[in-house]
Amino acid sequence: MISPIFPGRGGAMLRRFLTWFEDYLADVGAITLIGAVTGILAFGGTLSTIFGDTGIRATAFVATILTVLGTFTALATSRRQWQHRARQNQRLLGHYRRLVQDHFNYWQILEWDETVVVDERGNSRQRITARAVVTSDDLDFFRIRLGSRWKQSTKHQRHVSVKARSPELDGLGGTRLDTTLAWLPDGRLEILVHFSLSMEKNDIFNVDFEIEWPGKCQPLMLGEPDEFVMRFTQRIEKATWTIILPVGTKVSVDPVGLRAEDTYELKKGVNSAGNSEVRLSAQAIEPYRSFGMRVDQK
Repeated sequence: MISPIFPGRGGAMLRRFLTWFEDYLADVGAITLIGAVTGILAFGGTLSTIFGDTGIRATAFVATILTVLGTFTALATSRRQWQHRARQNQRLLGHYRRLVQDHFNYWQILEWDETVVVDERGNSRQRITARAVVTSDDLDFFRIRLGSRWKQSTKHQRHVSVKARSPELDGLGGTRLDTTLAWLPDGRLEILVHFSLSMEKNDIFNVDFEIEWPGKCQPLMLGEPDEFVMRFTQRIEKATWTIILPVGTKVSVDPVGLRAEDTYELKKGVNSAGNSEVRLSAQAIEPYRSFGMRVDQK
């Protein structure tokens, strides 16, 4: 690639200079360089005012360029370092969270009610209500993991938004809860909800989630089959999943991971607004079992 500022060999020289300059900054530090160049600027400005020498002005100009380059390089280097540190900390935090969660069960989901509204472009709006009981001596957080059935880019992930609230009833409740989001290596989103006060054993709590997820159901709306499945680490007493599709969408649906002896109901139809709707309700599903439904456009 040819530099638009210094064509040909000049562009290569500029790139080599910038590489050397970045390494130099890593050794001496941008603050040291900026302090020295600022002194040169002040001194050069004084001399050029007194003597009016062109060479002094040129030296001051070069010093200014170095200051600008140093500042931008320092900011870029600092940004990369902080991003690397943040990714490393997030990876380690996720690793130890998984270790703790896999060895201990802190809660049991009693009821799970999820509604996914899908638009023509495959964007989804999810509303989840989770009701759970504390099974540990105390509990400070609640965790769920959600995923898309296709590998989404970082661009898609950046636009996913999550709000967690306490349930609203008779005008009370509905306040937002503190959340922490982390993307796992397999593309799933881990959501941690932090309670302001610790829950005690046998306490029952409810959390409402509102999730905007661009492109989550894009394959389905492009004509590919999609699976909506869930999995819990303890027995789930009742789980309900409703998929609402755009008006005029015709689909086929099959159960996934459900057996003839299970207590469940799977049906499809058209709601009062004219949207296609698929609904699964299942009860008493044992731990670590994936179940749900496979949806395909006709």
